[in-house]
Amino acid sequence: MSIDREAITNGHGGSRFFGRRDAVEQLLTPPELAERLHLHVKTVERMARAGRLPSLRVCGRVRFRPSDIASWLAEREDRTCHGS
Repeated sequence: MSIDREAITNGHGGSRFFGRRDAVEQLLTPPELAERLHLHVKTVERMARAGRLPSLRVCGRVRFRPSDIASWLAEREDRTCHGS
């Protein structure tokens, strides 16, 4: 399955937001990320809790930075393409 990085970053990927911590990013909730990754919400929550998905906590709630998710996806694509 191919995931569109533009969908993850709300169309603000590329040089504008990828890898820039000084740019304000709209954090994603578990349901928002689940929809974009085509996963069940509980799967996203379990992966975050297990440390298998980059996440952060804001006021005790799990949130996801789109640039972190895009990097995470790129790492997995590289592993898949190179058979590592």
